[in-house]
Amino acid sequence: ALFGFKVGPAYFEYMTIQSQLKAIVNDASRPVNTLRDAQIAFNSRATVENITSLNSNDLEMVKDGNKVTLSASY
Repeated sequence: ALFGFKVGPAYFEYMTIQSQLKAIVNDASRPVNTLRDAQIAFNSRATVENITSLNSNDLEMVKDGNKVTLSASY
């Protein structure tokens, strides 16, 4: 049980970050064309989801044609 209390919050925050990055890329109402667009979208989502271990400056964006991939190192 102690292991779950230690690892659980970090795991759930990781899953939240992953889902928010996917949502930013797939949001048709707010297309991501630049890294700055992604950072602005992440900041607003991070506030709502209470993501504290990562900030928008940690985002990395790769464009391959029309496909955009967001990742973060933290």
